[in-house]
Amino acid sequence: MFNSMVGGAMLTMPILFRSTGMITGSIILAISGIISFVTCRIYVIHMSNEDKDVEWTIRRLLGSKWEKRFRFITGFYLILLCVIYIDLIVDQLY
Repeated sequence: MFNSMVGGAMLTMPILFRSTGMITGSIILAISGIISFVTCRIYVIHMSNEDKDVEWTIRRLLGSKWEKRFRFITGFYLILLCVIYIDLIVDQLY
């Protein structure tokens, strides 16, 4: 799960810095880093030894309704990553 988050950030950072500039891109990068740190900290605090991944922790703490929402958001995120990756490939070709 964490690999896809890092991959998504690495795909969007060149587009972000190209379109907004160094200062705005750096501010957004810092805010994104803080949000990622807080999110990972909350996950580490609440996970147990029996949890195999994030889905198990969400199901245990919030129930199956939130687990379904998590799966939908994660799937939608991966589709958006594919679109960004195709955009970067096309941009490199031209």
